[in-house]
Amino acid sequence: VASLGTSFQAPSFNQLYFPGFGNADLTPQRNRATELGLRYGAGGLNLGAVVYRNEIQGFILPATNVQSAMAVLRGVTLSADTQVGNTHYSASFDHTDPRSQPSDLRLVRVAKNVLNLQARHAMGAVSVFGELKLSSNREDNNLTFNGRDTLAGYGLLNVGATWKVRKDLTLLGRINNLTDANYSLANYSTSANITAKSINIQGLTANAKTYDATTNATISGSANISNGASISSDGKYYSVDTVSLNGTATGSFVDKNASLAKAVSISGLGLTGADADNYVLNPLGSTADVTAKTISLSGVTANNKIYDASLLASLNGTAALTAGAASDTDNKLYTGDTVSITGTAAGAFDTKNKGDGKSVAVSGLSLTGADSANYILAKYSTTANISAKRITMSGLSASNKIYDTTTAATLSGSATLTNGAARPCSESLMY
Repeated sequence: VASLGTSFQAPSFNQLYFPGFGNADLTPQRNRATELGLRYGAGGLNLGAVVYRNEIQGFILPATNVQSAMAVLRGVTLSADTQVGNTHYSASFDHTDPRSQPSDLRLVRVAKNVLNLQARHAMGAVSVFGELKLSSNREDNNLTFNGRDTLAGYGLLNVGATWKVRKDLTLLGRINNLTDANYSLANYSTSANITAKSINIQGLTANAKTYDATTNATISGSANISNGASISSDGKYYSVDTVSLNGTATGSFVDKNASLAKAVSISGLGLTGADADNYVLNPLGSTADVTAKTISLSGVTANNKIYDASLLASLNGTAALTAGAASDTDNKLYTGDTVSITGTAAGAFDTKNKGDGKSVAVSGLSLTGADSANYILAKYSTTANISAKRITMSGLSASNKIYDTTTAATLSGSATLTNGAARPCSESLMY
């Protein structure tokens, strides 16, 4: 089956004169329709397929009520129907690609795919029916007409009944949208708030530091914001807007204490430019390490000793810390911090051997107090001497002699040294 036809349609009264929407300049739409179809019927089953192309001159756009040069509706319609006893079934599926010319944009509010199903059962003069319509997504102009929104697809279930009272009178009752489904056929205007779009600051990082008893954080890098926004949650500003950053970035750790990967909040930046009021900066944060500060003790000295074959060193004085720190390298603790020394000091020479100015390492001490975790006690050493131990030889005796004008003496026995000296020092014995 093939057909070619023309038609026209005059604008409706509302299209011409409705307050705030009517357009008195509208002219009739003129349509040129071309269709090519196939039909098949056998055993009570009827099938049909139609390919169509409609060219509508001066098409009235439903969203704006203005006329385009032309609209082209092309698509295909598939249909089927059959009768089973007293029940008639029918179905149709329409796939269309409606376009406005010369822009080639899809026409708004027209679904690409629509499926209709119907069943009607006759019981004498009374018939009952059910209809199901499934429609795919449609496009519509957004409310500012600078883009398009997608209207969700929907499904509608309708039921009804007819009663043929007499030949020229039939009563109809129907319930549309039996399931009370929510759907929208077009965008509509209402009131709403426009909140500022959140945008992200980039390019800044916080620097690690040694504990300094403050929350101050130094910031490096160059702050910037990105344009090219495409969605409300992308953290960018729209390319058509004039927005830039001003101010100086400052950083603050969440607290003063030493720790790894501590949170740093960055503030001090704002927005400027003609469109700045339409945006708000997202809170900016970073992380950085605060390492413990090294401090030194003082007030401990080592005593000189006589060699005793051990590393043990005896100590004098009282271990102390120095407050009044002014930098992270002065080995002092910061005024106001609660830190003290605990433990018992023990000394150890670097070797057991005799020597002057020998290094003595001091251990056994540690830090305590509310702020002690922010400090590391530096290794401490002093110096002292180890002098040689005097020991006595035994086992030899001299023999008597007759005067021979010399000092020579004859010895007998074997010379020996005695070990087993007791610490700290036993005279004449060796260790």
